[in-house]
Amino acid sequence: QIAEVTMTETDSVRKTLLHRTVATGGGDVIEKAHTHQEALYGRDAFAKAIYERLFCWIVERINAVIAVKGYDPRVHGKNTVIGVLDIYGFEIFDSNSFEQFCINYCN
Repeated sequence: QIAEVTMTETDSVRKTLLHRTVATGGGDVIEKAHTHQEALYGRDAFAKAIYERLFCWIVERINAVIAVKGYDPRVHGKNTVIGVLDIYGFEIFDSNSFEQFCINYCN
């Protein structure tokens, strides 16, 4: 599914998550399989990077939509901002949602 979302070949995603390419001092290139722990770490880092990029994209889109055209802070005062409220209690869930991730990222 991630290959579809990222418009990448399935085999390429699988290979990237399960193997690494190492260049030796002699100029040879070796493909080495990740350990189970390394593969899990890579998967988690990949997921975090996707969430971070999605979050930044959402913020940029919202800012573009609410931007005041011709805004001059010297004339108009404080600019419009979006505040993210961290509501107590989300942390008790076994599985947090994307919204909680966004809140934690902002904090």
